[in-house]
Amino acid sequence: FYDTFKQRVADGRGMSVEAVDAVGQGRVWTGTDAKARGLVDELGGLEDAIAAAADMAGIGDPKVVKLPEQKEFFQQLMEELNTQTRTWVASEWLGEDVELLKDLQLARRAKDMTGVQARMPYVLRVH
Repeated sequence: FYDTFKQRVADGRGMSVEAVDAVGQGRVWTGTDAKARGLVDELGGLEDAIAAAADMAGIGDPKVVKLPEQKEFFQQLMEELNTQTRTWVASEWLGEDVELLKDLQLARRAKDMTGVQARMPYVLRVH
């Protein structure tokens, strides 16, 4: 793997594999040290790299899609819990407002339905 990595660095940097190996030797450099050794062009983060790549490609402002989509902590937690546990956690945290949550979940499911729908003008609850 390291030989493949060295070859790719050499190709990308316009250096010989020997020159890359002399600088790298399997070490990890800080950004500043890597720049001083000609291993990187600029210092920055992922967004800087994406912007630079888009500029080089001439595509303007790129649309970045992060996959999988980041979910809010509570949403992720609730999805990982089973239905009974979700109901218990929601009732503990929300108290009487848990019924409002149930109504919102029902409305969300109805919104996602397609085709003809028949709906009652009230919510029927059986306890």
